[in-house]
Amino acid sequence: VSILYRASGRKQAAETDRKSFSPDEPLLLHWDGKLLPDVQNTTASRIAIVVTFNGQEKLLGVPKKERETGEAQAEACLEAIKSWNVEKLVKGLVFDTTASNTGLHRGACVRIEDELEQELVWIACRHHVLEIMLSDVFSLICGSTGSPETILFKRFKKQWRSISLNDFIPAPESIFWHEAPMAVRAPFNDLQLMKVLKEYPHEKVAHAAQAAISRHLWYLSEHLIGLSLFDDRIDTETKKNMVQNFQCPKKQDFSRRIVLSDETPISNVASFVTERTLDIFDVLTLDGKERAQLFLSKDPKTWKDDEVYNESITQNEDQKQYLLQVAAHRKKLPTASKAAMMKGYK
Repeated sequence: VSILYRASGRKQAAETDRKSFSPDEPLLLHWDGKLLPDVQNTTASRIAIVVTFNGQEKLLGVPKKERETGEAQAEACLEAIKSWNVEKLVKGLVFDTTASNTGLHRGACVRIEDELEQELVWIACRHHVLEIMLSDVFSLICGSTGSPETILFKRFKKQWRSISLNDFIPAPESIFWHEAPMAVRAPFNDLQLMKVLKEYPHEKVAHAAQAAISRHLWYLSEHLIGLSLFDDRIDTETKKNMVQNFQCPKKQDFSRRIVLSDETPISNVASFVTERTLDIFDVLTLDGKERAQLFLSKDPKTWKDDEVYNESITQNEDQKQYLLQVAAHRKKLPTASKAAMMKGYK
């Protein structure tokens, strides 16, 4: 009886929580597959589904899924946001760059976007992108490994405490990894990384790294290039050109991942901007595109003293961190604790 009573209480609490959830801000939809403990000492594949908004996060569900295909993940996400009645508020997708998520025809992102019948902002995990590049370089130098654990790394971990940090000289390229959580710097960093790799002395390593990162230039897309407006390293003239390029029509062959040719200007973020770039402001706040015009119409030299510009940076700061620090999105999910994820879903 007590078990049935507790089960009934959990169900009632969940229904009350769902009915009372009524955000009035744009939502970012996050999901991530996890292999979690299940009944009878077994494991089950589950998908953690979270929305973030206005400095808050909400776990919508952790459903079981026998398949980790794009179709299965999209179905789980769509079912969750519809059951919570928030599908019309979803403006962006946050995801790892696996094929099941990013496939152009069968990926979860495309399926979610098609079902919602709106163009969403795709926000890829930057650490995951850089991990792919490092993995390809490691395989080139040390050979591929079929084991989930690399012996070399295990030995390094054991010796870590005995290594003097004063003897470490970080490679200049490490700055791109350390700044991965800072998405406002991502577009320019990607261009700079491509430039560094073109001049890298080890040709085979450079080619492997360049080939990997070239497949994942998400932050040069028409949407995410707009983050550079908040990058202090971008000079005033370039920002003026970015604003001017808002008049350029949206590209018909809209690509989430830009492919750079040898002729592409390596340091010019403005060349990627179009009318579509303005959509990034609607991810940050309701009516963001209209509000942004209040400072975009002014000289970029004055933006730092502009109330609306500063408000666009500081208002709902936690929500912006979900967007601007997307590299850590997996840590921000309640999935950081398996117990937290499983609570109420067993």
